Order: sequence, then C-alpha cells, then structure tokens
Amino acid sequence: MGCRTHNIRTFFKHQTDFLQPAIVKVWETTQHALVSRLMELEKPLVLGGDARADSPGHTAKFGSYTLMELNVNQILDLTLIQKNEVSSSNAMELEGFKRTMKWMIETAMMADLEIDCIITDRHLQVAKWIRENLSCYHIKHYYDVWHIAKSIKKKIIALGKKKRCDAVNEWCKSIINHLHWSAASTPDGNPDMMLEKFASVANHVQNIHTGHDGELFHACVHPPLIGERPRKWLTPGSEACERLNELLLGTRLKNDVKRMSPKKQTSRIEAFHSLLNYFAPKLTIFSYEGMTCRLLLAGLHYNENSNRDPALTKSGEQLYAIDFPRAKHGDYTLREIQSQVTFGNPYLEENRNLRQEISGLVNVPPPVSSTYRKPDLEEALRRQSSRFALEESATTTDILQAGPT
Repeated sequence: MGCRTHNIRTFFKHQTDFLQPAIVKVWETTQHALVSRLMELEKPLVLGGDARADSPGHTAKFGSYTLMELNVNQILDLTLIQKNEVSSSNAMELEGFKRTMKWMIETAMMADLEIDCIITDRHLQVAKWIRENLSCYHIKHYYDVWHIAKSIKKKIIALGKKKRCDAVNEWCKSIINHLHWSAASTPDGNPDMMLEKFASVANHVQNIHTGHDGELFHACVHPPLIGERPRKWLTPGSEACERLNELLLGTRLKNDVKRMSPKKQTSRIEAFHSLLNYFAPKLTIFSYEGMTCRLLLAGLHYNENSNRDPALTKSGEQLYAIDFPRAKHGDYTLREIQSQVTFGNPYLEENRNLRQEISGLVNVPPPVSSTYRKPDLEEALRRQSSRFALEESATTTDILQAGPT
C-alpha cells in the first residue's frame, strides 16, 4: 500500500524505553497509595495469597504470586519468578510468597499494620515457612476451603468409579456443601468445632443424625427429614460406606479441616488469575520484562474495577446472568452483572532514562537457556548428521528384515 510504519526494531525500542517503564511506575505509584489508604483505615488486614503458572502442567517457565487484601478486594503485591531462579517449577510458589512477605516487611506494613490472618492453599512448604518465620507477628494462617473441597471432590469421584461404590456419587455435592458450612458456621475458627461438624457427615450419610462422636457437636442441626426427597442412604458396614469413611476421616484431611478459613476465601484471587489469562495467555511465551508488565497491567485493571457497582435495569433492578460452567457438568451458576469496566487515566512520562529509574526492570534474571551448554556449530552439525545416518540405517534395516512385499 506504500504506507510508512514502524519496523519491528523501532516497536520494541519504544516498548522497552517508554511503555514498560511507564507501566511499572504507575503500578508502584498506585501500590504506595493503596498501602497509605490501608494505614488510614486502621483495620486488621486479611491477606490471601496464591500462585499461578504461566503454562499448563509442571514445565512452567514463569510463576507469579498474588497477594490480595480480601476486605477491600485489592491486590497488594505481584511478583514474578523465573524457573532458573529456584530449584524447580514447583518451588516457585514458595519463593513468590517469600518475596511478597519481604516486600511487606520492607514497606513497614508488618510493623505499622495489624495482620489478622493469611489465607493460602494447602501448600505445605508455605505453611512451614509461615510457622518458622512469621510466628513473632502472631498471624493466624488458614487454608482456603475451596482447595480442600476440590481435593475431596476429586477423591469421591474416583471412589464412585470403583466396583460396589457407585452409591457415593450422589453424596458428593452434599459433602462439599457440608464442608463449606462447617467453616462458615464457625466464625471464631475453632478448629475442633469445625472438625467435629465435618466428621458428622460420615454418620449423616448413613441416616444417623444424633449421637455423633465428639465433645462439641453431638447432633445434626437440620430439621427432621420427614417428607424430604428420597435419599439413598449408605448401608452401615457396606464397602461404599467404609471406604467413604476412610476418605473423610483421613489424618491429612482432618488436619486440613482444622485450618479452614471461617470467613474469607481466595476465590477472588482465582478470579484475578482468570482475568490474567487475557493479558498473558498460557499458550504464548513472553520475555521476563513482557511477562512482568502484563502481570502488572492485569493488576492495575483488576484494582480499578474490583469494586464496581452492580448493573441495573432501567427500573432499577439488579441484572443477573446464568452460566453453565463446564466443570459443573450441566449445573448452572447465577452470576451478578456489574457495571461497565473503566481503565483509569493513561500515563507516560517523557524521560528517555525512565527505565533506569525503575527497580522492577533492573534486576532481570538471565534467560533460562543461559544455564544450558551451547555447542559450537560443528558439533551440532555432527550430531544432526549422525542422527540422520542412524535413522537412515534403521530404515534400511527394517526394509531388509521385512523382506519382499
């Protein structure tokens, strides 16, 4: 068409010199403003943290960690970890949590603000690190109920596929609901009460509603089930009943139930990670700087729109939408529709040395490929030639062994 446009070198130079530093500077400015606002509120913080890998499976190049204040639904800190900064991809979550806690200590948030609790998934190394390094702050550590429920659901579905155990399938949803109720109905977070409430479901599925074992919770609180829909109670002593009881009363699960979060959960962090997929799709590879800036852009967008007003009709009624998530296998979810998103004010500082002023883009780890030994060209050609020679030899051998056709 004869149109003049930027070449790719100019595009990336503008991105490196202006766009990326501007994104980081805007993030740091809004982050400091959020910290100041939390200090003015003078309320105990309820923090939620969770990690996200940049690709499916266990071969992630990047891992990001999100720290959110759940009372105000705002992201406090985002950190990016590259695989060669730690021992393996699985170690990135612990490293991300350490970095967020280091940032909180450096900004004096740990000293100037009271932190009521930290809610994470069931990451054992994170829990151990909190016990060993944050005990002096007297911070309670809870597990997110959704992660525990996800694990239980997966095990019940697997049990239901076994011979003579298909009856447990009908109780899967009820058991998950009971788990959430056990936490939500115990606002003080009493671990023994939550455990006894949850353990009572092992009797409930056998149509036993009183005389539960324990010192705090002795009977189901639901009304009499006369006239309710027919239920397929499990027969006491049957294989399905016994194996379900072993699953629900396992030592690991009982310890996790004791640490369930009674109030806030990390579902909003999961919502942010879904939003992040638009900014950094998992099937696309980005550089460290590019991934950092996409992560921060997603955080800026979330904080700008996390507390939007609900969308209303002309008559002032709340708008809802009915979704059918694939994971619910035909069941639906009622979702509130919120008002239109906004994007804040654009920002760009005319300073060619802006990148050198941004700490988040200075200490960039070396590429992952830098840890590998790079062969010279002749060695690579010899290896390629020998591989083709082996394949050709193997093909000829196969033909000779096969004989005439």
